[in-house]
Amino acid sequence: PHLMNIPQIAPIINGVPFNKYEDKNLLMVLGASFVSLLLPSKIVKELGLPLKELFLWRDDVEYTTRITQHGYLGAYCSSSIVYHKTKTNYSATMATDNFKYFLRVRNNLILQKRHRLRFLFYILKSIKDVTTLLFRREFRLAYIHLRATIAAIFLKIKIEKVTNDS
Repeated sequence: PHLMNIPQIAPIINGVPFNKYEDKNLLMVLGASFVSLLLPSKIVKELGLPLKELFLWRDDVEYTTRITQHGYLGAYCSSSIVYHKTKTNYSATMATDNFKYFLRVRNNLILQKRHRLRFLFYILKSIKDVTTLLFRREFRLAYIHLRATIAAIFLKIKIEKVTNDS
């Protein structure tokens, strides 16, 4: 498995234990990467499209979490084979360039805002992270982190619905 695309597994998802279909080579998941994702068009029509504002970082996690939060089951099939053409097997938890770092911080906060009640906690944690970066004299990252935090607070996102015309 590519470290960047490991799905989110919880003990019970929508009343179903994560390993209920293990004999069929499936594990139930809360959220997943868009890599090798299959879903019925019915779900897209009902729940809308992925959030374009999150493109490039965590848009897939937000979308698949939205699907499971509406009562659908998500399944990880370990026999699905994907050739992920990256130089190394890495996790995308920290971006090295400014743009990706900004998106990582902002989009992670937006996910908290959309899917959890503890958004204020995560905003305070983000401000603490800015302070830590300042103490480490990482001024560029502190500035980007602060901008991303402010953007997450004020960014308005609307789910685009799919119509028969789309």
